Amino acid sequence: MVEMEDVLSEFGGIQKDLIHILHRVQAKFGYIPPEGVAEIARRLKISQNEIFGVLTFYKAFSLVPRGRHEIHVCMGTACHVRGAPRVLDRVEGLTGIRAGETREDLEYIADLCLDLSKRYGGRGAVTASVNPLVPKPHTPAQFLPMADPKAIEGNYTFLRKALGPRVDLKLQSIKESIIQTYLALGREKTGGVLLKASGAGLGLATWRRIAESEGDPLSRVFRGATATPWDLIDSGLPQTYLQRQHREMIAARNATAAPSGNH
Repeated sequence: MVEMEDVLSEFGGIQKDLIHILHRVQAKFGYIPPEGVAEIARRLKISQNEIFGVLTFYKAFSLVPRGRHEIHVCMGTACHVRGAPRVLDRVEGLTGIRAGETREDLEYIADLCLDLSKRYGGRGAVTASVNPLVPKPHTPAQFLPMADPKAIEGNYTFLRKALGPRVDLKLQSIKESIIQTYLALGREKTGGVLLKASGAGLGLATWRRIAESEGDPLSRVFRGATATPWDLIDSGLPQTYLQRQHREMIAARNATAAPSGNH
């Protein structure tokens, strides 16, 4: 990275300058690029783990690109006891963005759909189907929790306003997505819940009531999972590989290639 070289050339390779270098890199790029960490480690003759330790300790640093406009909600002790978590929850619901995220992906989707609509016939020529993330077994996403319904609805609202009547927007039901996620992250009690709920109707309230009575509440879909019943099935992809991909995905790095023979 030529620009990274320019930044590092301002310093003399002294380890005690690490914090100053990181601040300078973030000022230049808006975040700390993962490939930049490797270059800094090489220049200062320290391990990348040491640098990541500093980056994760200080909240001022970010390993992912930040948005053009930042919203800060103080979560210090004094603010926390006075209701800061409720303020954060409200902000996430209104913006459709969870803490640490940006709206860049949504803006890209909207711009792409509008551009296609303009190119290929105008109003109604493009149909965009948008679904909340439902963790899929045997993928890195199986470890992810489902997004907060308020945040999803905020994303939907943004897309409705951005696309207007020019794009035929089809949005999957948030309630249906919760049920799909619950089944995707199935446990030993899920079969019994499925049997009772399917006979009583598919309403979310019914599912929630039956799941609670069976001791397997729907709320677990918002906590994610470290293991699923589907892990017993040999998909050809080791759990260690999926977990590594999951960590790299969260860190916004490029995914590692699948083990040989599993492409």
